[in-house]
Amino acid sequence: MSSLASAQSAQRDLERQIERQIRIIREKNEEIEALRAELRGARALHAPLIEGEWRWEGGRLFFRTRELALTPKESLIVETLLRRAGHIVPYWPLIESLYPHDNEPEGAKRVVHTLVSRIRDKGPFPIRTFWGRGLLWERRGPSAQIRRQET
Repeated sequence: MSSLASAQSAQRDLERQIERQIRIIREKNEEIEALRAELRGARALHAPLIEGEWRWEGGRLFFRTRELALTPKESLIVETLLRRAGHIVPYWPLIESLYPHDNEPEGAKRVVHTLVSRIRDKGPFPIRTFWGRGLLWERRGPSAQIRRQET
């Protein structure tokens, strides 16, 4: 009987672990969906953004007064990070934005890291990598709040 009781106890423990993992996955999915909705809304606005010395306007990025040339995929990453400045952006929404018709492209995370590396080579981008979590556009200076430019 004791082996049956221990087997049942182990099964209950396993079921609790599975339920906990399911809860975590649901929470992460809710975060991703909220981020997607926010990105859709932000892109619909097309409002110029200013973050410190950075300005995103009309699909173009300026540092101080100089325009930085970015590829379309680099632009997508920079715009997404800039619109979420001060918040860690998970990798999967970025990957899904880059590859909308592919469920899990091979080496997609490496592609994101490569693109970020190329972006960093083009200027003093305040992008931090949080391995396993995502990317962050760091807010710097006294005006460390993103604001929409009044037009």
